[in-house]
Amino acid sequence: MKPFKFMHIADTHLGYRQFGNEERFKDYNRVLIRIFHKAINEQVDFIIHGGDFFHDNNVGPDTLSAVFKIFKMFRDQCDSRGLSIPFIVIEGNHDTRRHGQARSWLKFLADRGLIHLLSVPVGEIRKKRKVVFVPYSREHAVGGKLCIKDAVIYGMQYFGSSTPSLLPMIEKAIDANEDKFSILLLHSGISGQMEDEFGVEHDARLKKLHEKIDYLALGHFHKRFILTRKDPWIFNPGSLEITNARHVFRGHKHGAYIVEVFGMEPHERSFKIVDCVFGSAIHSDEIPTRSFFRLPRAIDFTNVPINSFDELCEYVVEYLKKSGLKERVEGKKIDFKNPEVPVALVSLSGRIPFSKFDVNHRILKKIIKDTFETVHVEIYSFLESAIDGITIAEGEEKDITEIEREVLLSIISEFPKYEPIKEEITSLMQDVKDLLIKGNDNAGQVKDTIKTWWMTKRGKNMALVEQEDQADHELDINQEFEEQPDTPVAQLTFDDFSDDEDQVYDDGSD
Repeated sequence: MKPFKFMHIADTHLGYRQFGNEERFKDYNRVLIRIFHKAINEQVDFIIHGGDFFHDNNVGPDTLSAVFKIFKMFRDQCDSRGLSIPFIVIEGNHDTRRHGQARSWLKFLADRGLIHLLSVPVGEIRKKRKVVFVPYSREHAVGGKLCIKDAVIYGMQYFGSSTPSLLPMIEKAIDANEDKFSILLLHSGISGQMEDEFGVEHDARLKKLHEKIDYLALGHFHKRFILTRKDPWIFNPGSLEITNARHVFRGHKHGAYIVEVFGMEPHERSFKIVDCVFGSAIHSDEIPTRSFFRLPRAIDFTNVPINSFDELCEYVVEYLKKSGLKERVEGKKIDFKNPEVPVALVSLSGRIPFSKFDVNHRILKKIIKDTFETVHVEIYSFLESAIDGITIAEGEEKDITEIEREVLLSIISEFPKYEPIKEEITSLMQDVKDLLIKGNDNAGQVKDTIKTWWMTKRGKNMALVEQEDQADHELDINQEFEEQPDTPVAQLTFDDFSDDEDQVYDDGSD
């Protein structure tokens, strides 16, 4: 086997305007440019992407224009160094085509030669209960199996709650090949790795799959993890940028992996972590992303001598000054491209002596934004009022998706025969809900989703689904893997991609 090297990323969510903020839209593009810069400096042989390339299946012209320009810069820099780095991706739940569309936006990119999009024929699963990985055709930009050097890369689109039932079919469809390094791309999480999130159980079905797969490349969960401690073969890099503030509050790590393969034995490969860090990067294996400013605890107004909303605002401003949030300098323009300029997350708690409905978040946000250097300000309120006699929590602990999941699980739990697969049913119901709220033209896609899920269950006694406890635990990556030294090649700087990064946005997206 000839040695090769690849990069694994996922969940880029291009096109997302987090908080409705235009600068955040640009942040997701900037981090992809920096990842491409890293891939070129590392001289990887290919890049794999675990899905959710886009944030929405209704891609806007500003997003599409930026993607074309980023890939052109990437290709130009590769050509200037005599490199060819294929970009292999699968569809995540955010990438799937809208019902009635002939193809997804990722297929549009694949047809233009920018990416290699891996997928499997859905008809084979529905009609024959069989997964087929067709060799990839570069001419037609379709297929589920791609060979690059001594790697065989399999990939399939997002199947949501049907994924666990598809694992035995996937295992049967994969060739037993002892001479090639086998990679499988799936957009799915592993149960237990993220709070209140459905994932595939780490049971006998996954272990059977490992007999044919050397590297399971995941996407979907925006948190980095590696399984297992003794035999690391399941890798989830997490998102490149923060897409939900709860990931900040929970301290989730995220970034990319660079994998070098020297032979077929487990000890003949190395894994390097590329950290996406808040603010400026210090080490060569760090990628700078937008900084998030958060307080170690909520600003507590219990026993604070204030009597009005105006006084509350004054107290918050003084508290943030003492907490280190950088103040604006009068007359100085803020460089919002600088990742050190943060999104500020401000939590309020305690009892106030006036109505909490007098606390105007919009006004408080503007006061903070006008006083400090921030890209955006978010307020999370846990305030109580003796006058109102009620508490309305708007905090970071749970978002609407988590609350929905708890309600659905509670309903399904009332039916004992569904207990073994209640998580899968809940995930199916949330998939259907997500499709319904995307528009009134998704009835066919809803039908297809339910049908595919049911076909994977057909012939089974749903009340007797085998369950196994997860035997292995998340690998402590900081202890188990030491970072590998950089390849001694001339390092590409961020400026080499573009003399002016903002040319990516010269289509008027500002």
